[in-house]
Amino acid sequence: MTLSRDVLVPRWRRLDSAMERLRVADQQSETDVADASVLVLDAMYHLWEAWAHVLGTRDLSKQNLAVALDPAGRTAAALMAVRGRLTHELVEPRESLGFGTQPFGTSPFGVGGWYWRSLGERAGDRSGMRERLNWYENEVAGREVIESTVLAYGWFAAQPGFAAS
Repeated sequence: MTLSRDVLVPRWRRLDSAMERLRVADQQSETDVADASVLVLDAMYHLWEAWAHVLGTRDLSKQNLAVALDPAGRTAAALMAVRGRLTHELVEPRESLGFGTQPFGTSPFGVGGWYWRSLGERAGDRSGMRERLNWYENEVAGREVIESTVLAYGWFAAQPGFAAS
């Protein structure tokens, strides 16, 4: 199944706008990266739902199977799980570490800036969501916010017939 440009173009426009805001966000600001990353997650969520529609399933486990072999796809799925936590469980999944980018300082992870924080284990998650949260903990947590969002963005752009050309 394919989606019309009327569906894809506005979703891509919103994601591109959010990604640009994240790219230029002041790493030393207490709010810029955190606020921009929420916009990115929301825009990615809308594209994820469109992708699931094309895939033909709302089943999380089947969606996970479709992305499991691709690190960028797993990152996209993991960020969708985090977007759900941010929305439904009121977690704040980012943290600022260090003093900003070199030469100003470093964090325990290297260069200072904004990183995805570990969310820890939560009981009661559906198996598909648990898998996504495992991907998050193992592949996203501890990495720079911009690094993971760029990787997930690339995954969306690489889906056949999915770019808003």
